[in-house]
Amino acid sequence: MNHLLCFLLLSSFIRAQILADFATNIPIPGSEDFKTFTVQLDHEQAPMATANFMLLAGLSNEEWLGAVGDITPAPHVPYSPLRPGRVYQRNGRLPLNIVYQEADPGVPSDVDKYVIRQATTVFAIVSTTPFGNVYRSLAGPNPVEIHYDNFNNRFKIVINQGRDWLDSRFFGIRKSPLYRNIPVTKIETGLRFFSGSFENDPFYNPGYTFPDELVSRVINGSTPWRTKFNQGWVLAMDSSGRNANGSRFFITGQATAQNINQLKEWNQRYTSFGNVLTINNSRATVQEILNYSTTDEGLPEGNLIIRNISFRRLGGSEVGFFPHLILSEMPGPITPVQLRIERQGFNKLFLVSPPTPGAQKTFLTSKSLVDRPILFRSYGKPFDFNDTREDISTGLRVNPQAFFRSYFSLLPDWPAQDFDFSEKEITFTRLSSAGSPQGLLKLTFGTTPPGEAEASFGTYTAQIPAFTVDLGGGEMKTFPAFIRMGTFNSELIDDEQPHRATLKFLSSNPELPLDEVMIDFDFDRSRLLEDRFSRFTVRNTEDIHYFFSGFWYKTN
Repeated sequence: MNHLLCFLLLSSFIRAQILADFATNIPIPGSEDFKTFTVQLDHEQAPMATANFMLLAGLSNEEWLGAVGDITPAPHVPYSPLRPGRVYQRNGRLPLNIVYQEADPGVPSDVDKYVIRQATTVFAIVSTTPFGNVYRSLAGPNPVEIHYDNFNNRFKIVINQGRDWLDSRFFGIRKSPLYRNIPVTKIETGLRFFSGSFENDPFYNPGYTFPDELVSRVINGSTPWRTKFNQGWVLAMDSSGRNANGSRFFITGQATAQNINQLKEWNQRYTSFGNVLTINNSRATVQEILNYSTTDEGLPEGNLIIRNISFRRLGGSEVGFFPHLILSEMPGPITPVQLRIERQGFNKLFLVSPPTPGAQKTFLTSKSLVDRPILFRSYGKPFDFNDTREDISTGLRVNPQAFFRSYFSLLPDWPAQDFDFSEKEITFTRLSSAGSPQGLLKLTFGTTPPGEAEASFGTYTAQIPAFTVDLGGGEMKTFPAFIRMGTFNSELIDDEQPHRATLKFLSSNPELPLDEVMIDFDFDRSRLLEDRFSRFTVRNTEDIHYFFSGFWYKTN
């Protein structure tokens, strides 16, 4: 995580620009060419969405070349953090360098390694033992390797850039770019259009999902939310809910008095990661798509296609942005799982998927010879070693000719579990609908005794002003203010979703009229995990309207 943090800070300082050029199938009148539009990607505030987008669009492998005639990738001399190492060059980019580092005798599992750096940023750590002519990464999905080029008698550093995805049309794992000849699947006239998948389905994903990036690195005024949507012309991830981004994206048009309230609401709902530029009539082309003829359901009346998405680097691009560095924070490769069918008695049939390593998300897909596929989704937790079992008795009676496939994708680290609540003071600041702070809930957790559950007790301070909720149909409900201090007992649930924890209040004295806090852990890598701003929702489960939301932060 540290090397990624340093890299993002460095790239933010240089202010590099990455432009995405969208090629459409809309003909240019009087020409054999087709219309294009250009989006500037926001790789600083939304690095995960940007990296996912670039990898699904397809990137060519990158090579940094070393000097001719070197015997090894780097001299085997005593390691020093200040040693510049052997330089590897690439046109238009800052060079990489390699230093050799011996194993630490005090660490039994340590091995000799080559450390690849750009300036002070650790780019990759590679084995010193070659497999043929290739020195491979020591750990993780990092696709950086050192190759020996026999023809030119020199070493080169290679980034193998790609992203596996699950094609729901064929239920097969694909390595070719997803963003090739993808349809515009839906148009909300004048407001936004959707693409990035082959289906008009907000639940569509390429076999994995990844978290939202909604919170600004710098708190702007009174609100932490990034206000990209307010200016219009935004590229953003579509999702079926919080932390459920996949491959489907949408692009908005001009912000107007009629749609500005809707756009403001999206600031807290969708991850924005780009803006349509004015160059080459880009916004005019987007507007043409937004005005395209549609059915009553918003489906384009014609074959409207994004043929290709390519990328350019401008400004400080010699430092650039390396999408592969984000892979360690994203779901891993998609892997097939072997299935079996078990019978219980005479009438019950179960489809059984064996446990897979680590945190997992397993898709069980059934495709008959005559019908559309039926999709089962099941979810596994870390250290859950039980088989996944799906009752398919009814389905097989209806569709006896059925075929099943299963896949899993390792989820990234679970920051909700990594957060230590013991002796921490957490402040939840309520935001009004206009984004201004209006009250707070401060929880100070006690010391967790050895062997006992974390975040099980503490003290609270609540300063929540009165607020009114619109129930619809002209009915309003006002909740009174409460200003209290007291103690609480609670239960922490942090293993149901990777980037969310739920704190349930079991008891309080004096009574706190709230049942639980749902905390979302954001991915602002400019901060340490415990110093990040993120979203939360506090609610009373007996009255669904008695809730408030805002951002939280650690204060000690």
